[in-house]
Amino acid sequence: MFNTMAIFNELVILLLAICMVVFTDYVPDVEARYNFGWVFLGIIGIDTAINVVVMLVCAVKDAVI
Repeated sequence: MFNTMAIFNELVILLLAICMVVFTDYVPDVEARYNFGWVFLGIIGIDTAINVVVMLVCAVKDAVI
């Protein structure tokens, strides 16, 4: 399970690193960059939430067993 989460986290980091291009002058529309910033933060929030849920599920599973 933890290997799967590590791979998932690495893929999210790779996705976010590729998406950093949007924050440069390559995208001239400031509003588009602003809106994508919220999407960027949403992806980080979803990744964090998934990690917390997996950690809690594993902790409860270990406590019960």
